[in-house]
This record gives sequence, structure tokens and C-alpha cells, in this order.
Amino acid sequence: MQLKGLAPRTVEAYLCMIRLLAQWADDDPAALGKERVRDYFLHLVRVRSYAPKSLRQARAALSCFFIEMLGLGDWRVFDHIKTKDRQQLPVVLSRDEVRRVLSQVKELRFLAPLSLIYLCGLRLNEALHIETRDIHRPELRLHVRLGKGGKAMEYVARYVQKTALDAARIISINEHSVSYKWTHRESGQTRITTVKGHEFLRLFLQHVLPRGFRRVRHFGYLSAAAKDRYERLRHLLRAGTIVLLQVDKPAVCCSACGQAMTFLRATRHAHRARPPPIAASIR
Repeated sequence: MQLKGLAPRTVEAYLCMIRLLAQWADDDPAALGKERVRDYFLHLVRVRSYAPKSLRQARAALSCFFIEMLGLGDWRVFDHIKTKDRQQLPVVLSRDEVRRVLSQVKELRFLAPLSLIYLCGLRLNEALHIETRDIHRPELRLHVRLGKGGKAMEYVARYVQKTALDAARIISINEHSVSYKWTHRESGQTRITTVKGHEFLRLFLQHVLPRGFRRVRHFGYLSAAAKDRYERLRHLLRAGTIVLLQVDKPAVCCSACGQAMTFLRATRHAHRARPPPIAASIR
């Protein structure tokens, strides 16, 4: 698990799931068959009433153990485990309720981190790694370590070049509902969803920025006003398009599907500056 680059908390959670399987089966987990593993997931759903998030964590942990570590790539039991999140509104405390909760904390060493977590919206792991040098009082700035910046950038990247919804994606509109098509980010499949009119407006307004904010694509070289400058920089840097070239290597079979793998090499072709036009004499 460490070679896979998993976080320490993820490794701990995976090991906990494997220990729970061993306790339920009263046997070595490596000696269990796929039918026993399937029965264990039924036990988690029917008896333990696992939430969708916990069930996905158990599936990821045991899939890593049996398929990646034990090499049981032909198992399909994990493909049959489907989860659906329950739509629940989060419990949000009012300012007065938060004030009353914090007023019950008498010691400053506990009150300070709890107030910092609430005011800055920190996760537990982020708050545990805050140091005194991370707080910059003159600039009212806080340096957060071990944050989930990668996921945040992945979320923001979807809205850099795209709008909330293109008109061409709307299939039909009537007095009660709206049907629109969208592309699943992981599978790449095009799907059609039909929602009621007020639900469609709620989803669309989630992408409308408040007054005073601008979209990311309107800044810097992503702005439409900077296209000429961007093209000039590309010309000066001689940056071109990336081309994939097939590499001549001995055939290697994929461990997952058993098919022959094709090796590609990415190379960048620089744009050649065109020569100046030749002046033609006119008679």
C-alpha cells in the first residue's frame, strides 16, 4: 500500500477493513474464496447496514487486497457491488448555536483550534498540521498543509474552459420538466437526465457566481483579450502541438485484460516561423 502512494490514513482504513473481514470469517483472509467475500458484503449491507460511503471504502480496501496484492485479477465480485448515495441535507448550526457551543470550552488550548477550524473551514487533518509559523496575521493569511488541493484543482478545471450548460445539450423542455444530456467523466458515456423545472434551475444556479466574482477563464492568458499575446508567446517559445508516436518495443501483455500493449511516445513538434513574403514587381 505504501508503494501505491496511499496516504497513511487510507492505509490504516484499508487494514481495518481487512481485519474486520478476518474477524467475520474467523479465518485467514487470503484463504477465502470469492463466494465468502460476496457473503461478507451481503453481511455488511443486510446486518451491519453500512452506509454507501463505508461500503465503497470496504470495496476499495478488499479489492486492493485480493486483486492487486494477491493477484486474483479474474474476480468480478467487486464489480457487482453498487452504491447509491442517500440525499440528505447537512445539519448546519446557526451562529448563535456555534457561539453557545464554543462558550462551553473553557480552556484556551482547546478553544483556539476549534475556533480556527470553524472560521477557516478546515478539515481535521489540516487543522492537526497547523503550526504557529503558518499564521500570517498582517496579511490575514493561513498556510494550510496536507490539504486536498489536487481535488480542488480537478473540480475547478471543469469550469475553466466550459460553461455551466451549453444550449445544444438541452434535449427537450415542457411545462413540467427539462431533459438534457451530459457526459460521464469516468466512463465517457453520454447520458440523458430529466428533472423538474425548479430542480433544473437549482442545479444551473449553482454555477452562477455572486456579484463581484469572475470566472477563472476570464483571467490571465485564458481571457479572450489575451489571445494575441498568448500566440506571440507560443511563437517565441517555439511551442507546438504534441504528437504521439508508436515505439517499436517487444510485445508485452497487459496483466488486467491479457491483450498486447502498445507503447507510445509523446513528442512536441515546434512551429516553424514562416518566411517573410517576397515582394513581387508589378508592371
